[in-house]
Amino acid sequence: MFAVLNNSGVVCALKETGDRIADVFTVVPVDPQKKPSVGDTGTRGQDGKWIFSSPIPVDISVFKEGRIEALRSACQAAITGGFKSDALGALHTYPSDMKAQINLMGSVTDSILPGVASDWATPFWVCDQSGTWAWEMHDVVQIQQVGRAGKAHIVACQTLLGELTASVIAANTISAVESVVWPE
Repeated sequence: MFAVLNNSGVVCALKETGDRIADVFTVVPVDPQKKPSVGDTGTRGQDGKWIFSSPIPVDISVFKEGRIEALRSACQAAITGGFKSDALGALHTYPSDMKAQINLMGSVTDSILPGVASDWATPFWVCDQSGTWAWEMHDVVQIQQVGRAGKAHIVACQTLLGELTASVIAANTISAVESVVWPE
């Protein structure tokens, strides 16, 4: 059962009895000495009288912690969800799950080691704009360009996470916290 206070100090209560005819709003007089405030919760005591209590204050920090954790998860999904580079001339999507990131770091590192052959090349997975994945060869310049694009993608995601986290921390209301979301 719940109660709603109207402007004249009268509570309209919904009786939840399971009887469709009895389940109607009823007007209940309020003790003028114990007027409830807007937002109070009303329950009917065993003696049939209404008892009003203020809502339990909610610690906004709990909402902030939950939102920040959700943002971190979204950031991680964005980081590991792939990135784009035109290192091969046309725009391709590159994988960025943890294994792909390690493979890309190894390829970029190998491309900058002393004594690298002038015809050095390495294969790497790419997805073209039609959605076809292929194991394409990349030369030194191309794999380093892919590495820079991957790093820029990660930094952009982490920068956005920092900005959104700051917005959550600065929020003063639960609705302000809930309004901070990771973009689709």
